[in-house]
Amino acid sequence: MKLKFLASVVMASSTILASPIVGATVITPVAVEVSSTFTNSEFNENNLINGVGLEGEFHNTYYANMWLTNKTVTATLTFDLGNVYALNGAYVWQYNPVEGGTNSGVRQFDILTSTDGNIFNLVRSATLDQGAGVDGGFMPEFKAFNQTTQYVRFSILSNYGSIYSGLSEVRFESGLPVPEPRVTGLLALSVLSLFTLRSKNRFSRGSEELGQFS
Repeated sequence: MKLKFLASVVMASSTILASPIVGATVITPVAVEVSSTFTNSEFNENNLINGVGLEGEFHNTYYANMWLTNKTVTATLTFDLGNVYALNGAYVWQYNPVEGGTNSGVRQFDILTSTDGNIFNLVRSATLDQGAGVDGGFMPEFKAFNQTTQYVRFSILSNYGSIYSGLSEVRFESGLPVPEPRVTGLLALSVLSLFTLRSKNRFSRGSEELGQFS
């Protein structure tokens, strides 16, 4: 009875650790590194992930809640998700200030991924529409790709005619953390060991009972 209970506990623990997190569909990166940031601190790269200016799926058009390069069209943005996730794609809010300057919005960029933060592989190329610069909130564009990864890099290739390039916010869809194989493997081994031990005990008791009648 005790063995059955312990097996149930171990199996339940394995299920909890290996199962997806219910409702975990949008991932906010824990950090971002950029190759260039405008000298004005209002355009800090943390604006890409800190949620400032976001209200649900809408981002406001206030320029200080966005990010810009420092007089360069091309740039790289490297997002750390803080864990390995099975991703379905990225939500990208364009640079779209109501004050003007939507020509700084990113036009074409490459998406690359890495599990270790060192070696990145190209996943796909993507384009963004130019922002309208109309007062009020605006929605993201979704760029689909399927990768299991912790790091995602945007390599910006062009914009809509400015000497600066910018974005407002970035999120990722998924997925759920990929469980550590060693943990789930050990749990599975524990379950197997418990049932093996239980089978041996049954066999031993059966042999003893047979011995009484021999």
